Amino acid sequence: MPDTKVALMTGTGQGIGRGCAIEMAKAGYKVSLMSPSNRSVELAEELGGIGRRGSVIDVVDLQKMIDDTMSKYGRIDAIVSNMGHGGAVPEAIKTVGFDPDFDGPLLELSDALWHESLDMYVLNVVKIARIVTPILIEQGGGAFVNISSMNTIEPRAPYPMSMLRGALHSFSKLYGDRYARHNIVENILNCPV
Repeated sequence: MPDTKVALMTGTGQGIGRGCAIEMAKAGYKVSLMSPSNRSVELAEELGGIGRRGSVIDVVDLQKMIDDTMSKYGRIDAIVSNMGHGGAVPEAIKTVGFDPDFDGPLLELSDALWHESLDMYVLNVVKIARIVTPILIEQGGGAFVNISSMNTIEPRAPYPMSMLRGALHSFSKLYGDRYARHNIVENILNCPV
């Protein structure tokens, strides 16, 4: 293994993603960070890494992030895929667990909201995996960590993201099973929100 390990990380502008980036840098990883705001750029500067403003939904942004990382470091050892709701915590997810009195929208949620949530919380991981997997195979291995939520086992009806986390878990399991033979692992980290 080389002396320098490199972590590619999304959703690092604040919260859990920011904390993960700081900890990876403390553990000796060079970090390549991306989020929709400039906060990842600023954090990357503090940590001596690469930062870019971009969206996990846009495959062009993901490709540029990976190209920049490979150009500067020549490798990627870990991918930490984090995507949160950003900003203030939506009312729908302020409580944890089943709410028998909930009488909010479910069938009224638009198809556009479902598709946006699927793109943001599941397909972004698929897109990254498509681009990075050949790199990891050529290097002889690597690791994915997908930040998810305890909402997978207790979804909150008005918040589609919580319902789609189950799809992220299923993809991660299938990917891990398929690419373990190439020394690539894929894990899920469930956070309480």
